[in-house]
Amino acid sequence: MIYYGLFFSKKSSMKITLKDIASDTGYSVSTVSRVLSNSDKISSATREEILEAAVRLGYRVGRLPVTNGKKRKMSRIALICDFHLGEFYASFINGFFITAHEQQTDVHLINVFNPREEAEPCIKSIIQEDFFDGIIIMLPELEKEDYIQITRLIPKGYPILSNALIDNPLLTTLTFDGYSGGYQAGTHLREQGYKRFGIVRGPGFKPETRFRHNGFKDFVSSTSDTSIIWEFEGNYQYDDGIRAFNSYIKLADKPEAVFLSNDLMAFGFLNAAHRAGLSIPGDVAIMGYDNLPTCELMYPGISSVKTDFIRLGNMSINAIKSMYLQKEELEVHTGMLSFVPVEVVARQSTAPKISK
Repeated sequence: MIYYGLFFSKKSSMKITLKDIASDTGYSVSTVSRVLSNSDKISSATREEILEAAVRLGYRVGRLPVTNGKKRKMSRIALICDFHLGEFYASFINGFFITAHEQQTDVHLINVFNPREEAEPCIKSIIQEDFFDGIIIMLPELEKEDYIQITRLIPKGYPILSNALIDNPLLTTLTFDGYSGGYQAGTHLREQGYKRFGIVRGPGFKPETRFRHNGFKDFVSSTSDTSIIWEFEGNYQYDDGIRAFNSYIKLADKPEAVFLSNDLMAFGFLNAAHRAGLSIPGDVAIMGYDNLPTCELMYPGISSVKTDFIRLGNMSINAIKSMYLQKEELEVHTGMLSFVPVEVVARQSTAPKISK
């Protein structure tokens, strides 16, 4: 399988020719032409190399025609995201690539630098080029009006889904069950003996923030001996964890355990606590969300809600394939929302509370 990255910019307007592809691959212009016209006299290895170069360079490649009267199997999916440095996106993309390898499906990563400006023209270009069989988007920055514009671009029955949650989705959406994650975080902390909690949430305008926050709060509301005595709003960044700790340390009445609603903020909080000479979990227990690999490498290891990116990739690719097989029957795109289950991974940062 071929896995490679493309970078989209609506400012890019250079026209790619057969000569450019020939120069890039080392093949003759006539060989490139035969591949792009679907000649059966070209080896599969040569065909694959030339098609890879054509897409990477931005050549408008038409979909290969149906042969022997049979409908071609889905084989190429565009995965569009706004990639950022850090473990989250590395884990997210790795989950798709592992799944693609197992399912013998090509996943082509396309990065957009300014999602709200570039997502719509990027998707429009993909549809016009007619090279991909379906689209998966992971663009948390998009808002309702952006999705409205996208739905106007998508032809009837075209396979597309989103891995990013919005309120009242317009596209089929498959994402992690944040509400259950928040509820499970509260359940775990109580089972470990903690009763007085703090929570560091993400920005309130993001739906996933509200899902995680509401799940945690609903657990507390369902029990008679637990309470949330401190809340802090961050933006899912490492520095927000440090800011949260600086707020926590000034409290006269401090929580026994803090749920930080993503791992990056938990890393910042933990390191700030170490610098201040606090013991984790002796002075305060902490818990993250996403179970990124670094959770296991920190000292102490950080308990976290596991979001299984391989399972997300598997369910997303299967959903796109199902849409592809049924696309002639699909009248309109529906905002069906499905959740990928999550679970708590317990480590030393939430070891059972020792009574003082």
